[in-house]
Amino acid sequence: MDQEAKNSLLRKAQEHIAHTQELLAVERVKVQTLVDTKVTGAKVEDKWTGEYVKALNRNRLIELDRLGGSPYFSKCSCTFDGTTKDYYFSKFSFTEASIYSWVAPIASLRFDSPGAVSYQIPSGKVRAGALHNKDEFQITDGKILFFAHESEEKSRTLIHQEHFSTRKSGFLLPEIVSKMEKVQDTIIRAHYNNPFVVSGPAGSGKTTLALHRIAYLMQAPASTEIYKNSSIVVFVQDQRSKEYFSHLLPDLGITTVSVVTFTEWAMDILDDATISAVGAYSNDLFYEQEKVRAMRSVLERDRAPKFSKNYFSLLEKIYTPYISEASLTHFKEQKKLRVLDRIDLTILLTLYRKSRAKMAITKRSFVAGDDGGFVEKERKENINYMLMVVDEFQNYLPEQLTILKACVDEEHKSTIYVGDIAQQINPGAIRDWAEIDEIIPQDRIILLDKVYRTTKTILEFIQTLGYTVSIPSSIREGSEVFDKRFSSKLDALEYIRDIITKRQERESVGILGMDIDIVRELQNEIDTDEFVHCMTARESQGLEFDTVCIVGFDPDTYFNNHKSFPEHFQKEKEKIDRDLLYIALTRAISNLHMVQFT
Repeated sequence: MDQEAKNSLLRKAQEHIAHTQELLAVERVKVQTLVDTKVTGAKVEDKWTGEYVKALNRNRLIELDRLGGSPYFSKCSCTFDGTTKDYYFSKFSFTEASIYSWVAPIASLRFDSPGAVSYQIPSGKVRAGALHNKDEFQITDGKILFFAHESEEKSRTLIHQEHFSTRKSGFLLPEIVSKMEKVQDTIIRAHYNNPFVVSGPAGSGKTTLALHRIAYLMQAPASTEIYKNSSIVVFVQDQRSKEYFSHLLPDLGITTVSVVTFTEWAMDILDDATISAVGAYSNDLFYEQEKVRAMRSVLERDRAPKFSKNYFSLLEKIYTPYISEASLTHFKEQKKLRVLDRIDLTILLTLYRKSRAKMAITKRSFVAGDDGGFVEKERKENINYMLMVVDEFQNYLPEQLTILKACVDEEHKSTIYVGDIAQQINPGAIRDWAEIDEIIPQDRIILLDKVYRTTKTILEFIQTLGYTVSIPSSIREGSEVFDKRFSSKLDALEYIRDIITKRQERESVGILGMDIDIVRELQNEIDTDEFVHCMTARESQGLEFDTVCIVGFDPDTYFNNHKSFPEHFQKEKEKIDRDLLYIALTRAISNLHMVQFT
């Protein structure tokens, strides 16, 4: 294809985008008018209905705004039943311009080659036709950054490509809807019954893939009536992960799904405002391991006392015969502060579950009062999720997952486990699906083996530390990994500040400490902002940064620090340490710096 033909295709595409944006602007005015219209009606029910419709229109405004800057990412010219038509595919539908959501059955055609094609409609009938040509786009703020064309006569040809930055703000993963491969699309469209595991190395896009599956189940014709916002829950590791998901989900049209940590969820069930909860009370892994051993000594041998609202006395009764004096002193500090950790909560919820048929949560809502106003009411509601997603499942105790599993609808058993069993960072975490009596069909265990994130240079460095990692042939080379040792903290800080100062615009930097004490020192010395983040390696799991500085890793001591622990815990501590370092190393997209100081 000569340049004149390419220019003609580009010009037509630009004109179509401009025309589509005009149609979107007109539609936005119509929807905004509906949102601004005052709700009227004498009956309370009429007002509620009106407010519900307004809420739907507000969500539609958000979709239209997102479409305005990027109307679509694919176009297929097809003939079906004797009629030829251009179909455009995007995150959201806009049928006025023949734009269809990526979850529509016909959207699967964008992975096919020109020629004879077919797809299955919701009724089960197969619709056959011909794909004449297809275009791939990346459009940002109405501007075409990438455009490729393929037809029955011509193989895939690059029409236009801008030089654009891949830098991202915050913690967002690269979006994969438009870059998705056919195998990923097939995974997302798999039947909704039974559990699903999405696993793979860091940077393989497993979390993003799982989120797209949620979006698909919520929007696809065959499942949209089953998977409502209020019946879906996503369990995340901590508040940082919660912030991360809060950015990803709305971009997929998921606005009101519950995203919670296990501790938040457990506290809602226990419903006691006088206590607080944390994932881990201290950084003493041996303390956690002793509590896990005590929990299993009591619960697995059916010696458990009855559930009681006197939480701390109940826990103390369980722990005292099994944990050391030092650990018991730790727990008494917790008791004094009225703070529960994930292990305490797991014990309490296990006993709670034994005391009643179903887990229940307190729901607060407003109902119409006799005077025409609204009155707040409380009620206990049994928990029955139609879909549950557990992110970083490998860090959960089997007992935690057993509790969560019991809250999933028995008919559909729709659970998505996301994570990597090789990256466990908590004592007592799940090692085998048999521990929670979960049977997962082999075709629903998805292993993603392609790394979308890091560089060949970084992966080769990871190999030198004794890790087994796969290096795809197509991966980019990348910059040198810097291993710096400084004789003073001041010199190390100056090196880190220099990295921050010289970074490119909007480049994200993660400063990861191998222990909490180092992180506290760094947080007092380093200025952080939207693009510069300082945290422990443990807190960084699931996140990514353009540049990573790992501070405090000394290979001469780090791989041997488990030897100071009791013999029965040494093997588990060694694995946790290796997994934590692997997590820190694989947070880097482009640049990695190892920084030590004495």
